[in-house]
Amino acid sequence: MSKLKKFASMILALVLALGLTTTAFAADMVTVENLSGHTFTAYQIFSGTQSTDTGTALGDAEWGSGIESTNFLAALKASTVLVDTDNSTTLGSLFTTCTTAKNVADVLDAYTDNSTVAKAFAALAVNYVKGEGTVIAEGTSSLAAGYYLIVDTTTSLADGDAYNAALLQVTGGGTITIAEKTDAPTVDKSVDDADTYIGGTVTFTLTGSVPDMTYYDAYKYVFHDTLSPSLKYTEDTLKVYGVDASNNKTDITTAFTVDTGTYDATNGTTITVSISNLKSLSDVSSYENIVVEYNAVLQSSATVGQTYNNKNTVYLEYSNNPDNSGSGSNATTGNTPTDVVYVFTYELDGTKVDADSYDSASSSYTTTLADAEFNLTKTENSTTYYVQLDSNYKITGWTATKADATTIKSGTDGTFKVIGLDAGTYSLNETKAPAGYNLLENPIAIVITAGLTSTETGTASDDLDTISTLTITVNDADPVDGTTSTGVVTITVENNAGATLPTTGGIGTTIFYIVGSVLVLGAVVLLITRKRMNKAE
Repeated sequence: MSKLKKFASMILALVLALGLTTTAFAADMVTVENLSGHTFTAYQIFSGTQSTDTGTALGDAEWGSGIESTNFLAALKASTVLVDTDNSTTLGSLFTTCTTAKNVADVLDAYTDNSTVAKAFAALAVNYVKGEGTVIAEGTSSLAAGYYLIVDTTTSLADGDAYNAALLQVTGGGTITIAEKTDAPTVDKSVDDADTYIGGTVTFTLTGSVPDMTYYDAYKYVFHDTLSPSLKYTEDTLKVYGVDASNNKTDITTAFTVDTGTYDATNGTTITVSISNLKSLSDVSSYENIVVEYNAVLQSSATVGQTYNNKNTVYLEYSNNPDNSGSGSNATTGNTPTDVVYVFTYELDGTKVDADSYDSASSSYTTTLADAEFNLTKTENSTTYYVQLDSNYKITGWTATKADATTIKSGTDGTFKVIGLDAGTYSLNETKAPAGYNLLENPIAIVITAGLTSTETGTASDDLDTISTLTITVNDADPVDGTTSTGVVTITVENNAGATLPTTGGIGTTIFYIVGSVLVLGAVVLLITRKRMNKAE
């Protein structure tokens, strides 16, 4: 009888580390708790005997019913997986002379607790199991005596989930309790300023957590980020950082493959930031998060208000099966739920009116004024900037040169607008009044204020940032609500008619009418006289 005492001790330690605990060996039952949608199947690697006199030792080891023994033994001998700290010993080199199950068991018997050999053995065995195995259901399942590989055989994982590592266990009397233990990363996308003006630059941050990768040989990790067509990536701004618990940042950009895509005005831009093996980073054990930062500029195609067209998303692709982790294209991967963030911008709608035409009954002005001219300015770092607009009234830029400013002109209905403003402070300056009206003496001070609220529900399609409040304040008066759904704030600009000036002295224009009449009469007399003279001749 081969006594696998040390091996059994090592297996128990591995089981404990992976979430599998052994309480006794008095019955051949497996107890499963908290499956949370996972399914496990037990495959018998070795059959054998076990008694209370030998503790956890398995005697008379033979190949079990759940393993393709011939192919598995050949693969075991050929394995090049490194199993020592100095990277010189392969798993296969330990089993070169083995021809039977007992030989393999004797090799395993030589290793102590938490050996990497057992882990590598289990990961390889997963590829050579046969038959249906014994499905371990919620509750208890019966297993014959033997040495088992317990595999997570869940057919469909939810986004953000991962498979359990394969577990090794000796049983044949005993109650084995499987407590599910999985770990997967999460991802979050945020923006430094969720509202801005067209042409404004915002900074996006992608934050992916670093999961427990203990049972993976390699760990694929890929950010899949999408910018809406209303935002354009700013070249050479993307950086990748490893961030520890104290929020210390280490630039690790060169360790990643970065593809910032090509701007697509119709479909947006896809950015991928990937590494085939996150475990290869030298300081990865000290990182809590992998953080990606980059800048983008809001384009004139941006929609105003709460239309959700300025939508930006990210999801994280990650290795999700420690028994088939691989690297690069060979990795078995899953995806996190998609995280969404929006960028908002606003519109100023103005109307030019005759101040004296206000009708208190309808609370409105009856006379609107065309051809009033304005410029809109803002001040940053003591410099005044003038807005520039396209023919659709959308902002194309800001200039410090007044001569290059766009003249904003009220239409035939008295209206004018500026589309693509950030929340902030502006000055509306009238540069030309409508004919017959007085030019405003002072600029109009405008303050646009917005409140944004984020609703996190755990479902990407439902996670929405909303414009919860939107107001405009004019010349320090009380704030007036804008329309949050459309992102529009309004302003009414009054003009007063010029004065009708009195005249003094003389008979005014009457003399001109009299003189004119005399001249006309004289011309008629002259014409008649000439005709008579012509007849007389």
